[in-house]
Amino acid sequence: MNLKKIQRELKQPFTLSDLEWRVQSNGMSKDGKPWAMVLAYIDNRAIMNRLDEVVGVGAWRNEYVPLPNSVGDGALCGISIKIDGEWVTKYDGSDNTAVESTKGGLSGAMKRAAVMWGIGRYLYDFDTFWADCITEKKDGYTKAYTKDKKVFYWKAPSLPKKYLPQKDILPSQRETIHTMLEQTDTKIDDYLNFYGVDRLVDLYEDEAAKIINSLLRKLSQQKAEEEDAKKLEDKKGKAKNEK
Repeated sequence: MNLKKIQRELKQPFTLSDLEWRVQSNGMSKDGKPWAMVLAYIDNRAIMNRLDEVVGVGAWRNEYVPLPNSVGDGALCGISIKIDGEWVTKYDGSDNTAVESTKGGLSGAMKRAAVMWGIGRYLYDFDTFWADCITEKKDGYTKAYTKDKKVFYWKAPSLPKKYLPQKDILPSQRETIHTMLEQTDTKIDDYLNFYGVDRLVDLYEDEAAKIINSLLRKLSQQKAEEEDAKKLEDKKGKAKNEK
């Protein structure tokens, strides 16, 4: 597996079941309705599963070293992936945390190192989201407290499509692409290389849609050029006949 393909698969969004949420701020409105703004994150279990799935259990490893004394109390984590027989390592670090300081520092360092590989990097693009909040207990809602100890219950929000795992290419898209490649006398290799895959079937639905749009533009341009060429030939023929 080449580096481009590895990065492509590592950076894919996680499923909603892999995401964890925490309340960043909350309160009660003047009319007594609770509100909460929440942030999404992933834990190290999700990171390890992603690495296992993409590169294989024997093709990645992690290691920890203490942060330099001049930096602070914490650790650097290096995540190494074997690419073309060579180990490539990316490091990042984290200070120890207030709760379970050492464990928290190691966990934070690994999450940061994972981001260096693209894992969960899209989460940094997230804004805070408004959670669905109620005052009565209900299945699917999490219990929480405001600063003045008032109880409320909240539920994680739904996410925009761009933050959800991409779907595989559709059979109809494969057929359309094959047909348009023949019509435009285009090779698929350039598209596959651009998206870092080896086969058409490895593309995602959104990527296939972009390829179809590109081929549509190319086909439209070809037809326009053919029409212009025909008009030019007709004009030349008409001029010749007039002579």
